[in-house]
Amino acid sequence: MKTFEKVIGYDEVKEELLKIADMFNNPEEYNKIGAHIPKGILIHGRPGMGKTLIANEFADICGCNKRIVRKNRNSKDFIDEIRNVFDEASKAEPCIIILDDMDKYLSDEDSREEFYVVQACIDEVSDKDILVVGTANHIGIMPDSLLRSGRFDLEFELEVLPKGVSDQIVDMNLNGGELLESSLSIENVKKLFLTLSPATILTILNQCKINMKYNKTDRILRSMLIDSFLKSDCVTYDSYNTEYIKENVAYHEAGHIVIREIIDPQSVRFAALKNTENGISGIVYGSPVYDQYSGSRKSVCESLAGMACEEQKFGYITEGSMDDISDVNCNLETDVRLGKYSIDIASSGLCFNDSQESDLRQQHQIESEKKRLYALTKKTLIENWAFVEEVARKLLECDALLYSDIQEIRRKHESTAFTA
Repeated sequence: MKTFEKVIGYDEVKEELLKIADMFNNPEEYNKIGAHIPKGILIHGRPGMGKTLIANEFADICGCNKRIVRKNRNSKDFIDEIRNVFDEASKAEPCIIILDDMDKYLSDEDSREEFYVVQACIDEVSDKDILVVGTANHIGIMPDSLLRSGRFDLEFELEVLPKGVSDQIVDMNLNGGELLESSLSIENVKKLFLTLSPATILTILNQCKINMKYNKTDRILRSMLIDSFLKSDCVTYDSYNTEYIKENVAYHEAGHIVIREIIDPQSVRFAALKNTENGISGIVYGSPVYDQYSGSRKSVCESLAGMACEEQKFGYITEGSMDDISDVNCNLETDVRLGKYSIDIASSGLCFNDSQESDLRQQHQIESEKKRLYALTKKTLIENWAFVEEVARKLLECDALLYSDIQEIRRKHESTAFTA
């Protein structure tokens, strides 16, 4: 029997699917004991995780007929296609029907007719030698009645890439690092891709190879990796108006980097400055700053770090900090609603009537906590100012810092402890 040769990782998922494939390949053995193929299999998770690849590989391993439903036409024609596919499958038993990207046509009021047709078709083939395999990005927007056991007996979630899988993809596509120039370590590439989806990793690496051949080099250069990464869909920039000079952006991003590295050492995997249509923009990329004990407080401090660093260096705060403030307010509003902060209103010197108290209490709590965390963040930056200065200087010199660049700077500066 074939295996999932094109699928890296997901060993537990593959093992469970191989059991089902064995039932297709050896039906008499399972029929003897009354075991039957599950009514349906649902594979879901964020985009680019390999759901469609796994579904197709599984169908090929099963060695039976395969039909695929994917919405690429208007609703009326698509409904006719759904019915036709299920009719064809009924005449081609045993058969696997792949309903790809189900949430795109089974999610809202406008797709009600598609929902009824798909559900009816699944029920009509329930006593046939037909297995329906569905893939979806967001099952939360799909009807529960469709997803229940009896229609989809098995469910596999591909939300988080299994440990080591991104490293395997990098090793396989870069020949263990042989395709990289000597100054670019494969460890830097692996750190950069640690939390990306397989599809995104493969897209970036393919672009690197295209650049390598187009520029007639025999190795992928550091600049090629950085350029391909910055053009990918995983990058979101802090935005600045054209009036703000590069130095402001460098210090803003340096503030984010230093606070992140103090809160969670070795968490920043990439940072860059880039010229865009709106002027100089910046990015700091790495693991989220959050843990179950401190909640969002550390995340708030990281968000405040850019503006705190600007104020310390230049004496003013640029417009580019507005997105950070929005993140801060959102995090603190959530914490207040969850009751994480308790402010003694009576001792605060503020007087509220009954109708005002709830909203004003919440706003007072948010502003009080924001002020406290901003002071703490600024104090921490001042205590680690040599670290800040070197990060900003390196950003201004190189425009982009990889994981090893940031760690090399960090090792030179003994940082102070941080408690939010």
